[in-house]
Amino acid sequence: MKKSVLFCLIAVCSMMFAACGDPAQVLEGYTDSKVFTDDDQDYAYYTYDDSADPAFEKDENYKEVTADNLEDIKGYFTDFYEWAKLSSFSGDYKADEAMLTAGDRYVIADQLVDDSGSGIRKLTTIYRKYDLYYYDKESHTLHRIHNDLTVK
Repeated sequence: MKKSVLFCLIAVCSMMFAACGDPAQVLEGYTDSKVFTDDDQDYAYYTYDDSADPAFEKDENYKEVTADNLEDIKGYFTDFYEWAKLSSFSGDYKADEAMLTAGDRYVIADQLVDDSGSGIRKLTTIYRKYDLYYYDKESHTLHRIHNDLTVK
């Protein structure tokens, strides 16, 4: 009986620790990372070497940045920047719209918008709860911006 309880306890603890790692969209192999949190906003960056480019291109979650979706993606960064410049991590925020170029890779999880097509973000200008992972191929850096401005 004690062995069964101990086994169950170890299994539950292992699952909890496994869940505390990087989000699934953060691909393995980064050489440096920084994570910043401030109330309802989070910012993180993960630095890779150029050998990571093919992994982001092959990952089924990452979509290619195109001329058709670039403005939608910029909207998230514009919104986040307004909050980031007031945050405790404002001096560490490295993402800006100048890095956004066609050919990069991204994942958007937005509670309010289905990102299955291009131009959908333009239907609304409400940015409340989202996660955006943006891989900049030029700098080989994955940026994660997270906003959770839910009504409390």
